[in-house]
Amino acid sequence: MKNKTRLATTIFLGITIFVTLGCQLASQATPAPISESGSVSKPESAAPISISDSTPTQATEPDISSAVLTLEDLPAGFEEISTDEIGITEADFSEEALQPEEIFIFLNSENFQMVFGFNFLLTKTLDSAAFDVAISQPEISLPAMVNGMGSENVQGEKIIDGFEDIGDAQVGMTMITNMEGVPVRVDVLMFRRDVIGVMLMSMVLERDDPNITLHDLGLKLDQNIQDSLQP
Repeated sequence: MKNKTRLATTIFLGITIFVTLGCQLASQATPAPISESGSVSKPESAAPISISDSTPTQATEPDISSAVLTLEDLPAGFEEISTDEIGITEADFSEEALQPEEIFIFLNSENFQMVFGFNFLLTKTLDSAAFDVAISQPEISLPAMVNGMGSENVQGEKIIDGFEDIGDAQVGMTMITNMEGVPVRVDVLMFRRDVIGVMLMSMVLERDDPNITLHDLGLKLDQNIQDSLQP
């Protein structure tokens, strides 16, 4: 299980770093065509992309230490995993990428599900604009996630709907990858609430139902974020 945990973490780090680096350059990329099924093809040329008009409203940096999921938000059977246990350090993040303020990881080892979350403080205009580009242009961010995971190991990647009640801006994505030869489904939600950007991931065995859905995780996290932003 320890090896599975570390491998799952490596996958999420790959997703996070690739997307946060890539969204900084999104204004120079061309959106890839997205099919009716939600699958995405590779962009062929470069052109500017407009940035969402929705921007954070809070000027000062808030304390977002409570803007996370906790064990109380999860069903019975989960345990919290520290970054030390799975070897995440500051060196895992490029200086050019957005730096996470808070990291939270949970594991249900009996009915396998891993939940990862990274929070980003987006008080700088460039950071908030870049994050909104990644959300509003899934035809860029989805291929970035696939590449971050190693495209040869990914299939069935597509955009998923139903997260409109979470955050000020949001996008959901799903894909299947292999973890030690076992196919797992990876669901990812990116959303922004005011000055806080979130990457939230749920990983389960491909044929299993999650103990808690990504949507429910997102709702609980969004509420905790809103509570943390209250004066």
